[in-house]
Amino acid sequence: MDYIQKGVLVLISIVFIHLNSYAQEKKPIELKDVTIKGSNKPLRETAKGVILDISKIADAKLLTLAEILKTIPGIEVDDKGKVSYMGKELTVLRDGVNVAGFSNQITNSLNSSNTGNSYKRIELNLYDLKTEGPTLSFVATKYEQGYFGSVIANAGSNSSMAMGNMSLSKNKYLLNFSTSGNLQYAPSSENYVKTFFDQTLAQENRDLKISGINIQNYQFSVANSYFINPKSTLNASVSYGSSLTKYGIANRMQQYQNGALNNESITALDMRNPMGKNPNLGAKLSYIYKIKKSEAVSQRFDIALEYDNNHTLSETSVNTQSLLNVFLPNSNYNSDNTTKMNNIFGLLGYEFNHEGLGDFEFVARYFNRKNYQRYDYTYQTDLAGNLVNLFQDNNIAYNYGALLASWSKSFKGLSLRTVLKQDYSSDHISNLKGRDKFTFSTFSPYLSLQRSLKNGSIRLEAQYSQSRPNLNNLTNIINYGAQYDTDNQVIIGNPYLKPSKSLYFSGIYNTNVKSINLVFTGNYKHTTDAISTFDTTDVSNVRIRTYRNLASRNDYNGNLSINFYLLPRFTVQLFTNHIFGAFKVSEKESTNAYRWSNGLTLGFTPVPNIRLGANSSISGGSSFQSKTKAQINTGLSATYIKSKLNFSLSINNFHQPYFNNYNWIYGYGYQTSSQSRSRRIAGNLSINYSFGKPAKTTGANGKEIKKDDM
Repeated sequence: MDYIQKGVLVLISIVFIHLNSYAQEKKPIELKDVTIKGSNKPLRETAKGVILDISKIADAKLLTLAEILKTIPGIEVDDKGKVSYMGKELTVLRDGVNVAGFSNQITNSLNSSNTGNSYKRIELNLYDLKTEGPTLSFVATKYEQGYFGSVIANAGSNSSMAMGNMSLSKNKYLLNFSTSGNLQYAPSSENYVKTFFDQTLAQENRDLKISGINIQNYQFSVANSYFINPKSTLNASVSYGSSLTKYGIANRMQQYQNGALNNESITALDMRNPMGKNPNLGAKLSYIYKIKKSEAVSQRFDIALEYDNNHTLSETSVNTQSLLNVFLPNSNYNSDNTTKMNNIFGLLGYEFNHEGLGDFEFVARYFNRKNYQRYDYTYQTDLAGNLVNLFQDNNIAYNYGALLASWSKSFKGLSLRTVLKQDYSSDHISNLKGRDKFTFSTFSPYLSLQRSLKNGSIRLEAQYSQSRPNLNNLTNIINYGAQYDTDNQVIIGNPYLKPSKSLYFSGIYNTNVKSINLVFTGNYKHTTDAISTFDTTDVSNVRIRTYRNLASRNDYNGNLSINFYLLPRFTVQLFTNHIFGAFKVSEKESTNAYRWSNGLTLGFTPVPNIRLGANSSISGGSSFQSKTKAQINTGLSATYIKSKLNFSLSINNFHQPYFNNYNWIYGYGYQTSSQSRSRRIAGNLSINYSFGKPAKTTGANGKEIKKDDM
């Protein structure tokens, strides 16, 4: 008993000593031990991609969807609603599936707040074999039974939007309805352009005014996921929409030859794009089958079919009056330009995931596009008012097939992924007589490495690719309807151009030092036989723009972003971005580009349901063959949450309602300088209402990146 009593006393003494020392620890150390947890990090990264857990972002409900996306290193969202990764175009998916109309839904809601029941996480796949590029997948919250959704409305000085989506979950079905309408009314602008042609010693002065810009679009989509059994899922979606574009142009033009004025005219253009004549229809179907997973192996099969049908009609009327009593042929005309485009796409995919060997994926893709173009042109031939009708059409057929294979593997603190792609295309262009058929084949390898650090990570990417001009531009149709003066334009493409070859490298360094987060991104692209379209020549009152292969092109891009979280309710972000490029055609012909931007963003949360923000930036520099003066952009924003309602208010460029821009362009055979004036101030009010209550979460339908990969 004595030994037992002594042991108990010793144990009590040890516990007392530890409790006493713990109580004497300083409070900041205690907080540090609590906050530094791996599970609290919103980002999980590997060489395959990134998973962003929205629930782990501080004040996520007070942020817009664009602000949430920018927390992923490498993601950029511009002021026009374009989302990209390291300069690459992204494909937007829902639960890893290409759902008809969903991309427009995301674009329209970028400046609206994220609701708690909309999306639970966002997944970035750096190289998705099913799209041959980076994808951004929004994983939606799902429920076993019930309904949920949101209604969003924006009203602004330049655009307004209303959108609603609702999902119904019952038994084996997840049905989603989405509809949106968007209205843009861009401010009027004035532009003065002065162009001198070295080849013909001619000069043009234009005083251009654009007014009445009205852009509308409407979209409705239905998507359904049918969970056949634990192994099989069928996803089907259909969307229908239409758009309207309308604007007017007034142009005063003076033409000089060897310094002498030989023509002066006034042109009025009215352009209409009727909504009823611009329908677009999309339908997508995918089937996913997962073989029962064992302890070390999982397998998956994918089948997808897509169909898109887009019709566009542009109605243009132009009237030109000469101020020198000289008749201008083809100056007064009406045109109807019609384009019909049908796209058919299909793929087969197989994945084999092994705990020891890594993850293997194989995809076969096929794509077919039929693009029909028709130009109906009625123009005045003489002063008596006689008219001539001109009809031209062109058919472009594009067939494309590709095989892709990838392997990825995660080690301790290191992961890697490799992708190999081989493709083949066979094309036909009816209007390029004598050279209407050609084939093309490319090979493209890709490598990604991800290294996890104690307080951050490093990711490196490398890719080799080949490309040739876009087929939509390989046509020699005289596009009268696109002109607002006496010049007609011919765009001539050369399908026998050499393939453009590119070598691409990129890197991201992300680290956290106490309350400071630092993100550095950079990329380099070297292109040989680069394809350019800036050549312009005037022949018999027809302006001809042609393609040609340049010798080489180099592009460099570096961006540094520093985020400070020094105070609990106050955040500061500083960023600087620099882009440099160089064309080299020959020893005597070269051109450089350098664009830069610097800025800061402030955020303050005085109470849990209110957030105030401010931003300011300055940017300028030059692009290839052109340069602009620097401009300053500013903005203020406020967000307020009450129950299921979210209100956001923003105003931009209030310091300078109007902006004067100066631009210079130096091309092959011509020089252009321009001055423009446009309204820049913009205000926006957004209201977001969410409905539905969370319930037990079901499995995700569609492609989902494994947790082990992240």
